[in-house]
Amino acid sequence: MIKKKYKIILLIIFTLIFSCKKEETKQQNNQAEYRVDFTIKGDSFSKNLNQTFGSTKSLFEIMMDLKSQNRLDFGYTGSKDTIFITEIDGIKNEGSRKQKRNWIFFVDGNLSEKGVSQVLIEKDTEILWCFTQWEEKEKCNHKIGGNDETNNKKN
Repeated sequence: MIKKKYKIILLIIFTLIFSCKKEETKQQNNQAEYRVDFTIKGDSFSKNLNQTFGSTKSLFEIMMDLKSQNRLDFGYTGSKDTIFITEIDGIKNEGSRKQKRNWIFFVDGNLSEKGVSQVLIEKDTEILWCFTQWEEKEKCNHKIGGNDETNNKKN
């Protein structure tokens, strides 16, 4: 009789353990998936990239993912909330003087008011990086999209 009780208790424990693991796996599989579409516009090229991920990330973290996959090359200075992009695909910022061009970015068509590490991506998002003069920033902001890995990539 006692052996039978132990067997029943062990069976209940194993059932609970396996059902908990199954529920945890099910929750992980139902996790939201986000997609970021990048358009990068330089002087003589345009490049389209996309990245899919499963949890909220900063724009900088997503860019670092692309960099680690050798899909995007960029330089930066600073750390944490002060990260500043200094170059993309070998094109460096020119500085702050008049007529100088620099990299600026738009999030879903709006000029970002935050730094690259402060912008959190929590939904499907379009990012446009543009190498331009500050005074001409709106000229580069157009309907962004496309799903090609590269489009008219620089030679």
